[in-house]
Amino acid sequence: MSLSQSPPLAAFGPIQISSISTAITAPPANPINWVYVSSAGSGGLVVKDQGGIARTYSGLSVGKIICGPFTELTSMTLAGAWYGSGEPPQDIAVATALASTTSALGGVKMSIAPDSAASPIAVGTNDPRVTTVSIPLFVTQADGTLAESTVWIPGVVGTIAAASLSAPGAITQSDTNYLTFTLGIRDGAGGAASSVASKSTQVTGGGAFLAFVALSLGSITNATTTATSQITFKSVKTSAGQAITGLVLLHITYTVP
Repeated sequence: MSLSQSPPLAAFGPIQISSISTAITAPPANPINWVYVSSAGSGGLVVKDQGGIARTYSGLSVGKIICGPFTELTSMTLAGAWYGSGEPPQDIAVATALASTTSALGGVKMSIAPDSAASPIAVGTNDPRVTTVSIPLFVTQADGTLAESTVWIPGVVGTIAAASLSAPGAITQSDTNYLTFTLGIRDGAGGAASSVASKSTQVTGGGAFLAFVALSLGSITNATTTATSQITFKSVKTSAGQAITGLVLLHITYTVP
């Protein structure tokens, strides 16, 4: 018995369109491989890939070529386009990667394999999911002191973007009896501590630490960590210091490249 093989499907296109009233579909075995922008209009295009995932491209300009494979051209606000399943026309220059936006899947190289290759998400340093570490601090309640202690070891190269402190009770401000909170960084190899941020409870030039309100420790310096860096914290009293009720929480916002 001999086995017969179906002949390959013939390539189609280029096909010119100026609008999409009903989604244009193609079989997975012979998908749409490219779309060329001939007239930008509002520059938008929505397609589906072979996994059925919708992709939105925006800000398209004349000459852009979007490579598939796609099983559907869903809609567009382009004023004109060409598409096909074969090779793109040889006289069309391949466009540079599209810019990524919160609504459009552009060209982006991932540092690690994404959870979904069909719809990867790249996290930037301005992303709200950037890590915030919250660390309870066991200060001496009678006078609010804490000797310099390692509170966190990042273990990677990164940047401390912000630091704040909160307590369950207000800390009395005073220019005579006050506390100075200091976030520091050590190299993990015996080097001295460098200040990252610092804030006192003084009336003059200090901060008002109110109950259950996170207060910034101020501007950040020496922000870059290495794989061996250790983040430290200390609370130093002047004169009698100030009593603190309950656990103080240190909040560190941290980003990685």
